Amino acid sequence: MNDASHPDFDPTIFQFWDTPVLHAKLPAPVQRYFLQPYQKWAQGVVRFPTDVVMLTHLLLYFTTIVPSAIFLYYRFSWVHGVLHWVMQLWYCGAFTLMKHQHIHMNGVLAPRYWLFDTLFPYLLDPMLGHTWNSYYYHHIKHHHVEGNGEQDLSTTMFYDRDSGWDFACYVGRFFFFIWLELPLYFFRKRQFKYACQAAFWELGNYVTIYLLYSYVNSRATVFVLILPLTVMRCGLMVGNWGQHAF
Repeated sequence: MNDASHPDFDPTIFQFWDTPVLHAKLPAPVQRYFLQPYQKWAQGVVRFPTDVVMLTHLLLYFTTIVPSAIFLYYRFSWVHGVLHWVMQLWYCGAFTLMKHQHIHMNGVLAPRYWLFDTLFPYLLDPMLGHTWNSYYYHHIKHHHVEGNGEQDLSTTMFYDRDSGWDFACYVGRFFFFIWLELPLYFFRKRQFKYACQAAFWELGNYVTIYLLYSYVNSRATVFVLILPLTVMRCGLMVGNWGQHAF
């Protein structure tokens, strides 16, 4: 099912429905004029034909959460703000999986779309709870190198697994101090370029949020950027705590 040349190949178009299910349940005109043309076009846009679902999600984000965020800054309402945040919570898990693929494979789209493939995270990341490039520096250049060992800043080795206090300390350390500890880690490793880059992007993201909050629209910034960042930072550590429960 992962071999694009096989007759049973399934490119995964949507997250919740396998392609054979779509072919079995959708009306023939919908398949012929919408599903099949989209599948054929999308396989030429993504880097690997198995990853059509990633393009589906990119289209979803750019037609929902992006215009919603823009409109919140233009005309804020509390109902819209809450609904926007609920939408972000619904999207953040799948988006983070796509980010994982993006940073490991240096992109998710075909090479001719390299510019959009490079730039879209700078718009979508803050809206979905990530700071610019921090996931790359922490996950690829740090976490995969240290492998949850003694020098891994998110290691679970020194915490009691059944202690609520230890869990709170674990999450709190990452939440409040990773902006400082990650650049210092790279400095200790004499990786000065990574230290400066990690600090620049992380602090630059915080400064941008501060400026938008202070001088543009404070309420919109809370729902579009601050709440997503808060939830994602906690979620990443909850996920790491669970994944390394040896």
